[in-house]
Amino acid sequence: MGYEAKELDKLISTVRQKYGLPALGVLIAQGQNAPLVAMNGVRVLDGNQRVGESDMWFLGSTAKATTATLMATFVIRTPWYIPIRIRTTQRAS
Repeated sequence: MGYEAKELDKLISTVRQKYGLPALGVLIAQGQNAPLVAMNGVRVLDGNQRVGESDMWFLGSTAKATTATLMATFVIRTPWYIPIRIRTTQRAS
């Protein structure tokens, strides 16, 4: 990735303005290094209070899919995993 803080700030500002978002935040994890965090915008679309690092961000649109994927991976990789066969009551004609 190799982003620097100033580059990332400029990038998210451009994206936020392009799509008319009140705020946009980004966190990039880079191996063992401290994550790079950047945010830009205001708390309310017509407001003037800037977003900050202590603000809470909504992640609901990805949380369920991520959790389901992690759980499926866990189930498949555990030694007690038992394949399940599903039977239907209908028979092919």
